[in-house]
Amino acid sequence: ELSTDEQTWVVAAIASHHRDIAPLQQAYPNITDPDPVEHLIDGQLDATVVSSLWHWIDRCAADWHSTLGFGQDVRLLSLLPHDAAVKQVLEQGAQRIRFWLKRFFRWYTQINETPRLASPQLVRPVLLRGLTTSADHMASAHVRTMPAPVQEHWQSLAARVLKPGQTPYAHQSLSAARSGQSTILMAPTGSGKLKPHFTGRLAMEASQYHVSFMPCLTRPA
Repeated sequence: ELSTDEQTWVVAAIASHHRDIAPLQQAYPNITDPDPVEHLIDGQLDATVVSSLWHWIDRCAADWHSTLGFGQDVRLLSLLPHDAAVKQVLEQGAQRIRFWLKRFFRWYTQINETPRLASPQLVRPVLLRGLTTSADHMASAHVRTMPAPVQEHWQSLAARVLKPGQTPYAHQSLSAARSGQSTILMAPTGSGKLKPHFTGRLAMEASQYHVSFMPCLTRPA
């Protein structure tokens, strides 16, 4: 019921949910014997587990659709019959996971080779990762809606959250200085990329700008 492109996006959301591409490629390389994917299936998915997962999706999907307020534009996908689904996962699960991992790796390579800022395709993975991560965090915190937007000048916020003697990093201040402009920031994990995401918008008067939080997928410089 989904096109190949739609299926690839679903796989991308699942595969990159908790991990970036490099650890996935390292854990599940394309050419290896024995295939670590087979070990993953054999060690974690037996008939009882697969059956329970099938019943979980079958019973909960409609409630998720209703609770999240999806309209007719978002349709539920039909499941294979229970016995056929369990049989397929046990007999072909590793091969199917490997097939879609390869497609995901090829998809990432195509995205990564696209000249930066040259294609809207580069925006879609960022949105996908941000929305998926936000949904995961909200579900873990039992939050039904996004938190209210921050309405505070960035310098006021920085003075309130930084310890005495601390100042924003240079890339954070530069990002804030580009208020009202599209900006891509690439920096290592833990370097404070999230703060420039909203301080650049808070650089304007709070009454003129609303800010929401969305983690972003970073790419190496």
